[in-house]
Amino acid sequence: MRNAITIQHEPRGLAYKELVSRSLRHADTLLLVTRHSIDIGPSALETLERLRPFTIGQHEASEWPGTRLFEHTATLYTIRLLPEVAAIMTEKARGLFDWTQPWLPEDPCLLRPDGSPWLVTISHEKDAYLSLSSEERETLLAGSPNLASVLGPPQPAFGDP
Repeated sequence: MRNAITIQHEPRGLAYKELVSRSLRHADTLLLVTRHSIDIGPSALETLERLRPFTIGQHEASEWPGTRLFEHTATLYTIRLLPEVAAIMTEKARGLFDWTQPWLPEDPCLLRPDGSPWLVTISHEKDAYLSLSSEERETLLAGSPNLASVLGPPQPAFGDP
């Protein structure tokens, strides 16, 4: 059973780098979003261009992990999560909630190989959580004191009894 682990304090600096680095062991897909109702700045466009070789799809969507739009759509990018992508993520942002338009694409979500969310982010609301089993949580936090300081206690994940 997986639990929702709320990210209580934004992972910045070393904690953010640890989160992205450790995600490579669990996730293989990065989702990013650009909303049509918000301008896209040069840094966001440059980031999308650098991610293009790893992008496996993009389409219009009104829903992605953590978000449901009722009157609009956004462009949802599906990107292979590889070490090169992780390096871009930590180069372009110093913290998880830096992924906000117009500066960067929004809402980085990391998916496991089975398509289930590992990390869900709602950047502009400064909200994020991990969906982890007890074993995954222990593995994630082993040797990551910077990351441990930003996580809350486990809570039942959405849809779990």
